[in-house]
Amino acid sequence: MTFPLIMQAFGQLSVVSPLANLVILPLVPLAMTVGFIAGLAGMIIPAFCGWLAWPAMMLAGGMLWVINRLSSLPFASLQQTFSGPEAVMAYLLLLAFTLALYRRGRQGPDPELLV
Repeated sequence: MTFPLIMQAFGQLSVVSPLANLVILPLVPLAMTVGFIAGLAGMIIPAFCGWLAWPAMMLAGGMLWVINRLSSLPFASLQQTFSGPEAVMAYLLLLAFTLALYRRGRQGPDPELLV
C-alpha cells in the first residue's frame, strides 16, 4: 500500500526488500530483546554495559551486513519517480482492486472452483 508514496517521495523502490525481510525478520525480536536486557542491566551495573551490549551489537551488525550485501546487487532497486497525479491514480487502482477482492470474498468461493 505504500508503493505509490515511496515512488513519489523517493523515486526508487527496493526489489530485494522482500528477501531482506525474510532473512532479517526472525532476528529482529532477538536483537531487540538482547538490546533491552543489555540496556536494563547497564542501568543497574554500568561497568558491564559494554559486555552486555556486545551480543546485541553483533546481531545488529550481522543484520546490517546482510542488508548492505543485498542492496549492493545490480538489480536491487528500481529508479522511477511518480508525479502527484500518477500516485493518486495508483492509489485509485489499489482501491478498485481491494474493493473487487472484498466483494468477491463476500459472495463466497466460486462453486466451479470447488470441484
